[in-house]
Amino acid sequence: SRYRRARHGRTFFFTVVTHRRRPLLCEDRSRALLREILQELRQARPFTIDAWVLLPDHLHCIWTIPEEDTDYSMRWGWIKKEFAKRLRAAVVEDGGNDSVGAMVGGAIHVGAAHHYPDSGKVRRGVGLPTSTG
Repeated sequence: SRYRRARHGRTFFFTVVTHRRRPLLCEDRSRALLREILQELRQARPFTIDAWVLLPDHLHCIWTIPEEDTDYSMRWGWIKKEFAKRLRAAVVEDGGNDSVGAMVGGAIHVGAAHHYPDSGKVRRGVGLPTSTG
């Protein structure tokens, strides 16, 4: 396999894409759901979000997983399941039609996980753009 398998306490870069590249992620409802889901997950299975870029149909992020842990795939599985379930429920609650519910479908797919061998550089912000506000 061309991807490295999870190792304890590592920093990873992820690219996550919406199902059929639907522009779901920058809607207010989607952002709020992602924030809520991530807060819940980080309470149950801690990890650090070192960087996050949210675009309409995909996101990029860098996570550092605790020393004793290797399971980023469980975390993404839970995020995907909860996001699809909660977004469908929100669409129905708002009186949305079945085509919107179907559009949510599988919602998001994790496209890649790349290990950063020197996670210290990520935490220090080397090579990361600075926010302008």
